[in-house]
Amino acid sequence: MVRRPEGVGTPEMCFDIEWLGRYASQERCQGLIRIATMAGEADGAKDGSLKLNLPPDQIMQYVALAGLVIAVVAAAGVFAFRQVQTLRWVRSQPDLSPDDVRYFTRRSYSRLVGCVLLLVLAGLLAGLHFFGILDGLDALVAAGPQAKAEGRQLTPEQRDFVNFAYTYVGFIALVVFVLLIGSFLDTLATRRYGMRQRKQIRDDRQAMLKEQLARLRQERENRGPSRPESANGNGPA
Repeated sequence: MVRRPEGVGTPEMCFDIEWLGRYASQERCQGLIRIATMAGEADGAKDGSLKLNLPPDQIMQYVALAGLVIAVVAAAGVFAFRQVQTLRWVRSQPDLSPDDVRYFTRRSYSRLVGCVLLLVLAGLLAGLHFFGILDGLDALVAAGPQAKAEGRQLTPEQRDFVNFAYTYVGFIALVVFVLLIGSFLDTLATRRYGMRQRKQIRDDRQAMLKEQLARLRQERENRGPSRPESANGNGPA
């Protein structure tokens, strides 16, 4: 069981809230504590305290969240390393055309920005646990049936927490949206570059064919007109 903090009449929450008080208002912290108290009462604890033994579905929720954060951080690291390698390769290729240098440089820097956004996304996902958002929402859901049966509405502190949770999740959605837009623009830029390269190859091929045709005509003119042969094949008539 979790002990009660000294000087506070409500039980301490299952997630750490001490550091949250540095950034959140005292009313918000009190609201989160009350939410945790309601959850503890809904779980059957007579003193309103929370049990540390988590249900299997909540444990799986935390494991999935941790795996997602690790995967996002790993993807950001791998992509960032590849973009740094691309920039080094561009600097070591003096024969590249200005168009190629411009394309690869812009692409690498834009993808590095995407890697930074991936790290921000990973931090926001981790904050779902460290800010107690998941625990607080689970507590509200657990206390929902009892509150509905008693006809109770959300307190101002609970509304403040719900608004904070919605704002936080909305910011996560905004980062994901920016990442999707950046990926779409990167795909368009790659497609335009590929079309330019194909057009350049086609133009170079046509120019080479015209040059070869002009050379053949010049060689034929230099040899002069061919003389007709006699019927018996012994030379000109």
